[in-house]
Amino acid sequence: MTTWTLNPIYSYLTLLVIGLLMFGVLWIGPAFGNLTKRKKWILTAMRGGVFLFLLFCMLRPGLVTTERKPQTAILNLLIDLSRSMELSHRSDGASRFAAVKQMLQKHGSKMQLLKDANIDLKVFGFDRELIPLEVNGGRIELPEKVDGGQTDMGTSIDQSFKGSRSKRLIGSILLGDGVQNITVPDVDLQQAVRLFRDLQIPLFTIAFGQEGDAGQFADLAITNMPEQYSCNLKNELIVNATLETRGFVNREIPIQLVLTDASGESKTVQTVRKTITKDEQQIEVEFNYIPEVAGRYTLNVIAETQAQELVTKNNQLPAFLNVDEKGLRVLYLRGKEGAEQLYLKKSIGAAQGIDVDVVYIDPDSYTRWPLDRNDLFENSLYDVIIIHDLDASALHKKGDTRSSLSTLVKTIEKGKGFLMIGGNRSFGAGGYFETPLGEILPIEMGQFEKQAFDPKSNQRLSRLHVPGPIVVRPTRRHYLTTLFGTDNENGWAQLPPLSSVNRFLGIKDQARILLESTDKDPVLIQGNFGGRILLFAGDSTWKWWTSGNKEIHKRFWRQVILWLARRDGLGNDNIWVNLPQRRIEPETELKFTCEASSTLGERIRDANFNAILTSPDGNQTEINVANFENGSAGKIVGEFLSNPGNYLLNVSATQSDRDLGSTKVEFVVLDRDSEKANPVADPGRLTRMSNQTSEWGGRSVPPEEFGSLITEIIENREDDEIEIEKKWQLGDTWQDGLAVLALFTILLSTEWYLRKKWGLV
Repeated sequence: MTTWTLNPIYSYLTLLVIGLLMFGVLWIGPAFGNLTKRKKWILTAMRGGVFLFLLFCMLRPGLVTTERKPQTAILNLLIDLSRSMELSHRSDGASRFAAVKQMLQKHGSKMQLLKDANIDLKVFGFDRELIPLEVNGGRIELPEKVDGGQTDMGTSIDQSFKGSRSKRLIGSILLGDGVQNITVPDVDLQQAVRLFRDLQIPLFTIAFGQEGDAGQFADLAITNMPEQYSCNLKNELIVNATLETRGFVNREIPIQLVLTDASGESKTVQTVRKTITKDEQQIEVEFNYIPEVAGRYTLNVIAETQAQELVTKNNQLPAFLNVDEKGLRVLYLRGKEGAEQLYLKKSIGAAQGIDVDVVYIDPDSYTRWPLDRNDLFENSLYDVIIIHDLDASALHKKGDTRSSLSTLVKTIEKGKGFLMIGGNRSFGAGGYFETPLGEILPIEMGQFEKQAFDPKSNQRLSRLHVPGPIVVRPTRRHYLTTLFGTDNENGWAQLPPLSSVNRFLGIKDQARILLESTDKDPVLIQGNFGGRILLFAGDSTWKWWTSGNKEIHKRFWRQVILWLARRDGLGNDNIWVNLPQRRIEPETELKFTCEASSTLGERIRDANFNAILTSPDGNQTEINVANFENGSAGKIVGEFLSNPGNYLLNVSATQSDRDLGSTKVEFVVLDRDSEKANPVADPGRLTRMSNQTSEWGGRSVPPEEFGSLITEIIENREDDEIEIEKKWQLGDTWQDGLAVLALFTILLSTEWYLRKKWGLV
C-alpha cells in the first residue's frame, strides 16, 4: 500500500499568499520585446514552472509504503555445561554430556530444517551464566569437555530472554540433569519460569542422568576433621575424623593417614580398619602418630575406594600440620577455684604438646601480698601466660618498679603471648588500671572501677559486669572464631550462653573485637605489645563442655593458646594474616585480612601489602590488598581457585621504602565438587518447570523424542506476518537536496539560455 503525504514548511494560508504573489508577478510578466506569441508562452511557462517547483518543495511531499513480510521466530536451546554433566547418564557409564552430544549429532539434519521454516535457532551453554554457542549447518559447536561451575538455571534462563525480547520467541528447550547447586542465585528459578507463563511461551525440558534417591547409591565420605593440627617434635599426635557410610554393610574398610611434606613426598603413617554394621553409619576414626622431623605438613585421611561408589572425591579429607622443634608451655595463674578453672585446665592440657603449669594464689593469703613472681615471668620456658580472676594487688604495689607485673610486661614485649580471663578480680574490677599491665591491655579502664577486695564475696556489680545470659557471636572470620566450618555463626548461636561478662569502659584504637554478645558487649578482644594479647571477658565456657560440646570447648581454648604462641601458621612476628578458612570448595571466594606491627606490637597503619597467590600448578597471581581505616583486606575470587590442591598465599609489607617482612599461609581447595557430590539427577525439577507452561504446549520430553519435538515445533509454526512501513519525505536526505538544486538550476538555466538566444539579454 502506498500513501502520499504533505508536510509544508509554512501554513497552507502562507503558501497560498506566496503562490498568489508569484503568479501575480508572472501575470504582469517581463518585457518580451518583439517575440512571437509562441516564444512568449514558452518563457512564461518556464518561469511558471520555476514558481510551481518552489511551491512543490515548500509543500514537502512524502511517500509512505507498507508491505507485509513473514516474521522470523526464535527458538532457544539451553545446554547444561556444568561439571555434573560428567556423571553417568545411565548404568552403562556414559556421561550425561556424551548423551547430549550424541542426541544433538543424531538430529542435526532436523535442526537444519528449522531455518527452512523461518525459525532462528539460538543455542546457549550454561552453568552459573549463559554462554552463546555457534551453530553451523545444524551442527552445534560444543566444547570437548564440560568444566562449568555451579549450576544456576534461573539466572541462565533469564539471560536467554534478554536476547529475544524484541523478537518472537516461540519456545525454549532446556537440556540438563535438573540439579541446581548454587546456594544464592542471582535470579530465582521460579521467577525465571514465570516469564514463560507471563508471555505464554512453552518450555520443553529433556533430562539426562540416573533418576532415583541418593540414598540408593553406595558412598564413603571422610568428615569432621579439624583444618589444622600443631604438635611438638616426638610428641604423640592424635588425628580424629568421621567415616560416613551408605550402602555398605558387613564390609571392612581400610582407612589411611597419609603425611605429605613440603617437597611433595607422601607416606602412609598408619592404617586402621573399620567394619560397617549398618546401611547408613557414622564411624569415629582415630590415628596416633609421632612426628620425627619438624616442619609443615599436609595430612590426608583416606578411605579406600569401593567398586560400587559413583562419587569418590569425598573419600579423603586434608588438614595442615605444624610440627615444632620445642614444646609449648603455658603458665596459668589463677586466684579462684571453680568450674571454669577446672575445665580450662582440662581443655588446654588435653592438647598434644601443650604443658600447663598452674599457679594458684589463694585469696585468703592477701595479707602477704604483693607476692614476688618475677622468677616465673622471667622464665623463658613459657610461651603463653594466663591470668584468671586474680586481683592486681597480689602481684603489684603502686610505686614498686620491681613488681611482678612490670616483669610480666617486659616478657610480653619480648614476644610472649598473654591472656586475661574474666571474673570478679579481672581487668578494671581487679584494680589493673594503675598497673604496668593495665597500660598495655587493649581496653579502657578507670580508677573507680576497682571492686573492694573481699576474699569471701562472689558478688558481681552491674557497673562492672554484664549479667547473662550472654549469647556470643563472632564479629569477623578469624582463626580464633572459626569452630564450626561452613555454618560457623549458627554454631556459635547454639552454644550455651555465658553467665556474665566483664563490662569495659571502652576499647583502645589498636584493639580488635573478635567476639561480642548480641547486645554488642565485647567478649574477646585482640591486642598486641610485642607478643600477642587476648582478653576474654567471660568465665563460664565450662557450660559448653557439660552441655555436650566438649570438643568445641577443647578446640576453642587450644586455638587460643596456639594463636597466642604464634603456632597458628598464619603469621610471623611482624606480619599477620587472618585466613578464615584453610579448606574450601572449588571456586569459593576467599577473603582475608592482614596487619603489620612494630617490634613493640604497635600496629603500622601506613603499611602497604603485596600478596601473591601460588596455585598447585605453580602459576602465580597478584592479589590486590586494599587499605581501610580498620585494617587491610584482600579477596581471592573464585576463578583463581578452580583447581583442587594446595595453594600458597605469600603476603609481604612495606612502609615507604622499608621492608617490614613477609609471611606465607597455606590453604587447600578440596578435590570435592558440589556439582559431582550427588550422583542422582533431578528430572522431577525439570518436569515441574515445564509443566508450568503446559497450557501452551510445554512439557518434559525424553531424549529419544528430541527429533519428534523439533518436527512438532516446525509443524506448529504460525506464519505470522509483520507490517514493515517505509517513509520518504522530500529533504530527508542529502540526495533530495542535490536533486532539488539540480532541477532548479536546469529550469533557470534553460530560461536564461532561451532569453539570450532570442536576443532578450
